Amino acid sequence: MMRISIFTLLFHILCLLLALNTAPLHANKEEAEALLQWKINGLSSSSSTSLLDSWSVNNLTNVCSWEGIICNSASSVSELNLPHGNIRGTLDSLAFSSLPNLTRINLNNNILSGVISSAISSLLKLTFLDLSNNNFTGVIPVEVGQLTQLRYFSCFRNFLEDVIPFEISNLTNLRYLDLGVNNLKTPDWSKFHAMPLLSHLNLRANDFTLDFPEDLITSCPNLSYLDLSKNHFTGQIPVSVFSKLQKLEHLDLGNNFFRGLFPISLTNLSSLKFLRLSYNNISGTIPHEIGSITRLQVLKLYNNSFLGNIPPSIGSLKHLQYLFLGYNFLTGELPPSLSNISKLVKLDLSSNMLSGELVPHLIANWTQLTFLYLDSNNFSGRIPSEISLLTQLQYLVLSWNQLSGCIPSNIGNLKTLSKLHLEKNNLSGRIPSTIGNLSELVLLQLSDNFLSGSIPLEVGHLTSLSGVYINSNLLHEPADTLSIFCNVTSLLYLSLGVNKMNGLIPKCFGNTSLNFLDLAENQFHGGIPESLCNACYLQFLALSSNNMSGVIPKCVGNFSNQLLVLYLDQNNFDGPMHREFCSSSTPFTILTLSDNSLSGVIPPCLGNLSTTLSKLDLSMNNFHGNIPAQVTIGDALHELNLDHNEFEGPLPRTLINCTHLQVLDVGNNRLNDSFPHWLDALPHLVVLVLRSNHFHGVIRNPTTRHPFPMLRVFDLSNNHFTGPFPGYYLLHFTGITSKTSSDLQDQKPP
Repeated sequence: MMRISIFTLLFHILCLLLALNTAPLHANKEEAEALLQWKINGLSSSSSTSLLDSWSVNNLTNVCSWEGIICNSASSVSELNLPHGNIRGTLDSLAFSSLPNLTRINLNNNILSGVISSAISSLLKLTFLDLSNNNFTGVIPVEVGQLTQLRYFSCFRNFLEDVIPFEISNLTNLRYLDLGVNNLKTPDWSKFHAMPLLSHLNLRANDFTLDFPEDLITSCPNLSYLDLSKNHFTGQIPVSVFSKLQKLEHLDLGNNFFRGLFPISLTNLSSLKFLRLSYNNISGTIPHEIGSITRLQVLKLYNNSFLGNIPPSIGSLKHLQYLFLGYNFLTGELPPSLSNISKLVKLDLSSNMLSGELVPHLIANWTQLTFLYLDSNNFSGRIPSEISLLTQLQYLVLSWNQLSGCIPSNIGNLKTLSKLHLEKNNLSGRIPSTIGNLSELVLLQLSDNFLSGSIPLEVGHLTSLSGVYINSNLLHEPADTLSIFCNVTSLLYLSLGVNKMNGLIPKCFGNTSLNFLDLAENQFHGGIPESLCNACYLQFLALSSNNMSGVIPKCVGNFSNQLLVLYLDQNNFDGPMHREFCSSSTPFTILTLSDNSLSGVIPPCLGNLSTTLSKLDLSMNNFHGNIPAQVTIGDALHELNLDHNEFEGPLPRTLINCTHLQVLDVGNNRLNDSFPHWLDALPHLVVLVLRSNHFHGVIRNPTTRHPFPMLRVFDLSNNHFTGPFPGYYLLHFTGITSKTSSDLQDQKPP
């Protein structure tokens, strides 16, 4: 037997170790060079350079220590993890074939673009691929189907298009597939193979059409998460599909075009926690069996065509936190069993036809509620005082009902309330001072009720208020008390119109940040305080239908470079219309000064507004002189009303520029001109009033084939026209004749 010397043995062991170490070092260098080439050639210099500083030619031998790189036990690159890195570029320069041991790629939430290369198929050990939240375009390469070890694949929120390649279904190890929010089209679902291990499937927000993809879904019996929402699927939701998906916990089919009845098989999904069918056209009643989905936490059926009562069995859903049934045709009273759902966080039953009273014990159990939407129904009776027990409420919306009585004073216990909507009801009495305790309140909406008295001083302590709407009530306080709002620096919207308030407008309004101020249809008197001109953020100002008087301050015309809408009509203002109204820095879209005692001429510089002004109403005043041609040189004007003044001369021919004009009323003036046949080309003119002027002469045949195509009101009375009225006009007043025919058809025979 030959003996091997110890030196020979040691020599062979040393050679073996060198051989084992040389291959990884060589592979390690090749991988490093491939990654470095990607950084240099494939990524933009505007990428987050500090993140990839360690990727350097001077650091090639330490690739395992590079940012985002993880190596396996053989020092070969196995993971590329660079999520949320602000990395900009493409994958074109990444040599996938030089990285054969990659098992994981995570490039989520970067700024990568271009196409997904088919060369990615060389990564045969890949188990995790996340390219979501980038800007990839083109198609999903069919070669992805060769990555048979893949368990996780996400291209969520990109710009991928064309059909999903059915080769994806070759990935029999796949557990997670997310292709949501792309531009993918409908494939032939019948070509897809079974994916028995797939548990998460998200296809939301693509361009899928046709029927429910039954062939695909039934081949994935292990699904626990399924999202097909925000597509264009049509037809009925097949009942048989869900009997095979007993592990389903999350189902979202919302924002499609599904129709038919509620699929009763859904009620057999005992593991279901989330169900959303919103924004479809599902009809019929909500089945009583829905109460058997006992693990349900979220139920969203809003914006469908459900009718009938809310099934009492919903009260069996003890784990329910979100119940959204709004925008349907549900009727009847709230079932008492709803009080059993004590874990409710958000409840939306708005825009139905529900009725009855808000039963106190029903509300009292919803102590975890943060959002309560019962608006746009037919609820009646009082707001129960038990509402104060809902101390977690942030939104309370009871508007557009028939609620009556007083606002409960203990509503002030809702310390976390952010928005309070009680408008469009029959509430009466005084506004409770305890509203001043709602320190988090941002929006107070009490309009269109019968509230009386004054606004509590405590409201002025609500430092988070952004909007206050108490218009169309019976408030009759003196205007001085409105100064409470001058200390609310966050206030942007104040609407108190259509009340019985009186006195002078507080001067301190000029020191606020208001964008919107409506004090119309009250009993304010005196002039417009000049200090109001300091309200430099104001975009909307309405002081119509009061008893205000005096000269309009010059600064009102140019005090805010943001003022779009100004209503000063139906007051007793006098004096001229100042040139300051022409300020090019004030982009008026609506200017209404009608029904006052204003006089003088219209300043020609008003033409500076001709590119923004859509409505100009100077009627019922004492203006005289010619109508300046400059006023109508732009094409923005939709309505021009100069009725009941003392204008003279001809109509300005520049009116032909107003191609969007719908209303032209110059009646009851002293205009002297022939019939303005040139107006018959205005395509949107609905109202033309020339009555009680000095228009004269023969009305000639029209100059266009279809004169005044939209005209419905045509008044030439009390002028000096002669000769017959051209029959061609009568034959082609299609707007008038169609309206007349419609009115006649609507009349019932005696």
